[in-house]
Amino acid sequence: MWSFDEIAEKALADEPIYHQIVVDKIDGMQNIEIQQDLLSKFGKTHSLEYISSLWRKKIPNLIASAAEDQLLDWHYLEVEKGKYKRCSRCGQIKLAHNKYFSKNKTSKDGFYSICKCCRNSKAKKS
Repeated sequence: MWSFDEIAEKALADEPIYHQIVVDKIDGMQNIEIQQDLLSKFGKTHSLEYISSLWRKKIPNLIASAAEDQLLDWHYLEVEKGKYKRCSRCGQIKLAHNKYFSKNKTSKDGFYSICKCCRNSKAKKS
């Protein structure tokens, strides 16, 4: 099994501010102190409510999603042979699973050729 620290590091690698919030919370800092720490280290100011919301919602969701990704990869590589497919937009090879690709009844494998991440980013741009 993977350690929580490894999963958290992987999940928050792209978001150094989130990682710093976790470190500060573990160190027992209050949100006002975290706000000042983020300002001194990153030059960014976030409201106390936003820091609290990140700590309660966004950060746990990112860590849980990374843990789910690791579990799915382990299961479909070690326990049961899974099928993988390449996203036609970003070119990444991902597990042909509902977490990564939307269902499409007309497709041969039952999933769209574009991954959910690419489909969502296209929808946000429009």
